[in-house]
Amino acid sequence: MLAMKHVYRRNTIRQGNEIKRTNASAVTIDWKRILSRDPFECLQSLVCQLLSGAEHASEEALLLCDFLEENISVAPAKIGRAFSRGLAYRGRTELCYNEYPFCWYSAKTMLKMLKWFSDTVHN
Repeated sequence: MLAMKHVYRRNTIRQGNEIKRTNASAVTIDWKRILSRDPFECLQSLVCQLLSGAEHASEEALLLCDFLEENISVAPAKIGRAFSRGLAYRGRTELCYNEYPFCWYSAKTMLKMLKWFSDTVHN
């Protein structure tokens, strides 16, 4: 079983440097389940890194950041803290590695792993 009950989809349209987003669907995430299986705090590291500006040109990163912004009020305190740290570390992503030293992965690597996992599950 996945920790998400519905697939989060959002239409993203690029027009030059402008990105327009529409049509988000509701998603229920089992945050406690995810966190209980993440002893190295990689989810928090990913949130921190993305909110600090890592992978800002990635469509997947933009979708995750938008999702987090819209749902941070229902996320656990650990995710909220990572979110706040990321905003505070804007432009200094390397500080997230200090905050979450047991997760050695960059946001780029974690996004690739998530994409691979998603493609594997849906194919």
